[in-house]
Amino acid sequence: MAKKHRSFSKIFTFVFIGSFLVYGLFESFRYFSGPKITILEPVNGSLIATSTVIVRGKVRNISYLTLNERQIFSDTSGNFGQKLLLQEGYNIINIEAKDRFGKNTNAKIELYRPIETEEDFEFSTTTEDFSTTTIEENLSTTTTN
Repeated sequence: MAKKHRSFSKIFTFVFIGSFLVYGLFESFRYFSGPKITILEPVNGSLIATSTVIVRGKVRNISYLTLNERQIFSDTSGNFGQKLLLQEGYNIINIEAKDRFGKNTNAKIELYRPIETEEDFEFSTTTEDFSTTTIEENLSTTTTN
């Protein structure tokens, strides 16, 4: 009976130490790999004709995520998406991710939105009848007791 007990305790010790080592390797991989950012859209260097753009991407091994220094959030799969208003001309979008070990990484997207001139707009003239009433007309229709 003592032999079986020793055998069981050796197996238990081996499994315990083995699982501790596997967990340590797993955590060290996350530590050494650091946070990762993958930008799915828009493509860096794009010409954007609209005033808004949706920045979409995927992150891994993060605990904190910012877009132009404003915190945003990812889902449980690491996907994120954020709508941004672009200025006319050259725009730089900065995305920063930090992991729980203090490591960080950055991604930068440079976009260009053409400067609109008055010639770009089509002016349409519509005539609508607006009925206006004066204060005196409103006062004369109300009765006081």
